[in-house]
Amino acid sequence: MIIPGIVQVTDDIEKFNSQEHLLQADTNELVSATEAFGMVVNTAKTKVMRVSGDSTLRNVQLTIKGEPVKNVVSFVYLGSLLTSDNDCSRSIKRRLGLAGASFKNLLPIWKNKTLSTSLKARLFNCLIIPMALYSSETLSIKADDERRISAFETKCLSRIPGVTYFDRVSNEDL
Repeated sequence: MIIPGIVQVTDDIEKFNSQEHLLQADTNELVSATEAFGMVVNTAKTKVMRVSGDSTLRNVQLTIKGEPVKNVVSFVYLGSLLTSDNDCSRSIKRRLGLAGASFKNLLPIWKNKTLSTSLKARLFNCLIIPMALYSSETLSIKADDERRISAFETKCLSRIPGVTYFDRVSNEDL
């Protein structure tokens, strides 16, 4: 039953298909099903992305009620950056950037001399590491990505006790 005056929202519907004409048929079916409940698919917010390592493939020509759907090469979904070439490096850089911004926002805590280093380390492990590594268990991490993650962790861990580059402290000592 549809109640007049109530906004009804359906969000995050994914359609996957290896053939464009079948994807169009699925989309048409989705539009019809939503209309049966009095809802409308917002074509301005609807995006399509071809996932392939082959950059020579043309864009998907998908329409909703005659309006073309925008093709994208990447988008953020549930906090993860998805790209058309399936390269996880950009997603890892994005996560580290978000974690780095959060680390910077907490500088007053890291610089606070009254808090113990062990408490700061626990805060780092609870607040920053999950943000940096969110959904990383599903990523194909390359050697460069591992080095980037390790460098981020080392940089943050050296800032917590106030160690600078000129102090010449090894990574193991941190």
